[in-house]
Amino acid sequence: MGRFSDKAFTLIELMIAVAILAIVASIAINSLFQFRGVTRERAYAESLQQAPAHLTTLRQESFSNVPPEVVTVSSAGKVQLHQGDLVKGSVKAYSPDGSQELEIGEVDLLKGIVSLKGSSSGKAIVYYSYFLPHQGEAHFLEADGSVLLTHRPVRSVRSVSLATGDKLSATSGFKLGENGKLKVNGGKPGQLVVVDYYGGTNGNTVSGRFLDAQLKATKAASDTKLLEVGEAYTGPYRASLPLIKVRDE
Repeated sequence: MGRFSDKAFTLIELMIAVAILAIVASIAINSLFQFRGVTRERAYAESLQQAPAHLTTLRQESFSNVPPEVVTVSSAGKVQLHQGDLVKGSVKAYSPDGSQELEIGEVDLLKGIVSLKGSSSGKAIVYYSYFLPHQGEAHFLEADGSVLLTHRPVRSVRSVSLATGDKLSATSGFKLGENGKLKVNGGKPGQLVVVDYYGGTNGNTVSGRFLDAQLKATKAASDTKLLEVGEAYTGPYRASLPLIKVRDE
């Protein structure tokens, strides 16, 4: 009887331990989901805050400088796009009338240089998507004249402005260091600095297509483009904003 009681008591203890572990795991999972939900909502709000600035920038861009582009192919079979920081795998090229797809060679994503196999001279239409910078991120300069950018790893810095009173003045005196640390020359500790840059967690992109006279998608070049601004806020989640541009040149 003593042995049986000991075994029964041990089994009860095991059952209680399993129950406690289940409760703890349930709490941890719920907390994780809540944390992810809060993170997603914050990122979503931040992306939507970026949307007006991105749309303003695109409205100011020349019709010819946004995708898709009608480009001149060099004798070496290369084209230089007006935008850089391209999205990997997004580049496609067609003949000027859009009837024939051209074979893509090497692509310099950062500089926006595309090689077309079997093509030399002449015109081509190039479709692509490119990353938008994170705009207007504000920081106060640390004692050593640096700021730590939020969206790391930082690929490149587009512009830096120092605030004096209610005015912003662009400066070229900056250097990007390791781990997103940006050194700004000419500023004072505590001074406000505003940075536009391309960061690793920033997935905001622009893509486009031509529209015909009936506003239907067409592969051939036309005087109307439909741009899609994709504001990414976490993982596969995106908010898409359309913008129509008409040639005014």
